Amino acid sequence: MPRRTPGVQPTHAGVPRSSRAAGTSRTISGLVGAAQHDAELARMWHERVYLPTRTVTVERIRRAQAGGRLPDIDPQILADLLAAPIWFRFLLAGGDPSPEHADAVFQAVLR
Repeated sequence: MPRRTPGVQPTHAGVPRSSRAAGTSRTISGLVGAAQHDAELARMWHERVYLPTRTVTVERIRRAQAGGRLPDIDPQILADLLAAPIWFRFLLAGGDPSPEHADAVFQAVLR
């Protein structure tokens, strides 16, 4: 069982809760891929998915830092470190990230 930081819950690295349902990785991968060639879709993804998720993630990191539960690392960098392995698995490895995987990433980043 991975070691947990007391009082800090993993945010699943910014993966929207609705996206964590089984079997959605192909749909999300398709949308992200299509957004590479469709400026309007890219804009909508950025505004409706990325920015709101990123804002919540960074705010959670800041609150945990203020409470002494996370190290004093730039919250934007920490958010990137947490999100990248989850999105890699989600988009490129073809696997839906599980809460256990997200927790393992969280613990590895904070070592």
